[in-house]
Amino acid sequence: MATPTDKTKTPHPMAVLEEAKLQRDAQSRKENKDLDRQQRDAQQLKDLDDGVGFSSDKILARYYDTTRKTIWTWARDENNPFPQPKKVGANMTRWVNAEIKTHRTNQLLGRLYG
Repeated sequence: MATPTDKTKTPHPMAVLEEAKLQRDAQSRKENKDLDRQQRDAQQLKDLDDGVGFSSDKILARYYDTTRKTIWTWARDENNPFPQPKKVGANMTRWVNAEIKTHRTNQLLGRLYG
């Protein structure tokens, strides 16, 4: 039997609403971040197709549907005409998209007419 001094801890209604709002905002931020990442990746792949700018090994791996390790293996292979990466910072290496586009075109033409 409950005594008059027993109090159950129920959260204040405003606290419940505030918690729900925080969860909703966190979910919206996550969705927006995912959407931004998808749009950025799509734009990077389009730039690669157009031969504009630079691409990382990660983007090239998505473009060629392979792994980052394979991209680096191709780049280091002296018998493979894959373009060489350019060092653009202390810890950053990128490939010139125009060179990748030219390589891809030559590769396709070689298959068609070779």
